[in-house]
Amino acid sequence: MSYATLLAYVNVDHVSKQLVGVAAGVADKFSARLVGLSALAVMPPFVADGVVIVDNATKSDIANMKAKLAEAGKKFQAAAGADRQIEWRSAVEFPTQTLISEARSADLLIVERVNRMIFIVPSTQARPFLEQGAPSWWCLPR
Repeated sequence: MSYATLLAYVNVDHVSKQLVGVAAGVADKFSARLVGLSALAVMPPFVADGVVIVDNATKSDIANMKAKLAEAGKKFQAAAGADRQIEWRSAVEFPTQTLISEARSADLLIVERVNRMIFIVPSTQARPFLEQGAPSWWCLPR
């Protein structure tokens, strides 16, 4: 079994060194390209009783989100090793949708849940499970 591209999804607020370390190790084992991914969602407007409670994000809000994503990319690179060749992808959209759309470009996904890492082999049949947030191939406890 071989993997050409490994995609590691990280939380923009906490780039897990453990997750990136495992991803880098697996990428080394299979001589795979390592891709990091993160996303932030713009909150949609919210109206209650005819009053706008949360308005659309401003250009400044979106610029701040992009800056946070860029910083997460730098942390991902640092955790993977400064000399390692990685690719960083980020998006200002819902994280689950981003992961689903980017999953097609990878042979193996690594994501981190509360107490475990989940390794996923994406396929067209995996989409419903990805949307539910429940797929796993291997689960490693911390």
